[in-house]
Amino acid sequence: MEDDDLMRRSFTVALERYGYRMKAAADGLAALELLREESFDLLILDVLLPGLDGIGLCRRVRETSLVPILMMSARGSLMADSLARRLRNERQFTADVAHELRTPVGGLLVAADLLPSGETEDLLRARVRDLRGLIEDLLEISRLDAGAEQPVRSHVPLGAVVREAVARTGCVATVTVGDTPGTEGTATTEGAATVETDPRRLERIVGNLVVNAHRHGGGPVKVTVEGRTVVVRDRGPGFPVDLLRDGPRRFHTGAAERGSGHGLGLTIAQGQARVLGAELHLGNAPEGGAVATLRLPA
Repeated sequence: MEDDDLMRRSFTVALERYGYRMKAAADGLAALELLREESFDLLILDVLLPGLDGIGLCRRVRETSLVPILMMSARGSLMADSLARRLRNERQFTADVAHELRTPVGGLLVAADLLPSGETEDLLRARVRDLRGLIEDLLEISRLDAGAEQPVRSHVPLGAVVREAVARTGCVATVTVGDTPGTEGTATTEGAATVETDPRRLERIVGNLVVNAHRHGGGPVKVTVEGRTVVVRDRGPGFPVDLLRDGPRRFHTGAAERGSGHGLGLTIAQGQARVLGAELHLGNAPEGGAVATLRLPA
């Protein structure tokens, strides 16, 4: 039941494509006539119907029927638009702050290099580098949010790229390519496919998953490459329930037992996977531990 002709026709055509049998009415009184003539499995009502509005119609229907009713309103669209604007503004603010901080942080790093060698200088330099890494992550997320990232594809051996990505993290992990186990830095690629992808982005995804496993999970960390699929698994407490339900969120790690962090690594991995047209699935193993599965497109 919808008074706007275009919306009414759009709903009808869209749902009929899925095999539903539809009847439409332009106002509450016409809808009552339809309800007297036949029964329905679901009613979709516009709150702002002319004459007898959606709320009034709902009350009338409930006097004699328990048919499920879905209420719709343009107010919901206005709320959704408002939330979308707030989200865009938040993302733009994050991008602007990260951009403005990039230059002064670079200057801090240069200044730290001029300090006399010692424990204080090493600590300061490490903290400034951490801050610079955070800013670069925020800028990368901003580019992903804006849809500005484009893959540069080439044909590469998946196993070799994964081994190189693990080696670059500096983390200890067992890498198994097909049936051939090894450690980071080994060039064996048996059992893995040659894929057309952006190797830089692929390395970024795998590296972030391995670092996340070490930082928030527990050893041993195992990386398996089979065909076009890469699996990163740890033996920690697993991903928290809200992360599995809602997906990665920036500045949110989800559970105290997984340690502190900014929640950016998985957010970037998910965004880069979308750029590659890949699927990144996060789950927990029945026997414990987090499992991240990356499936590259054919």
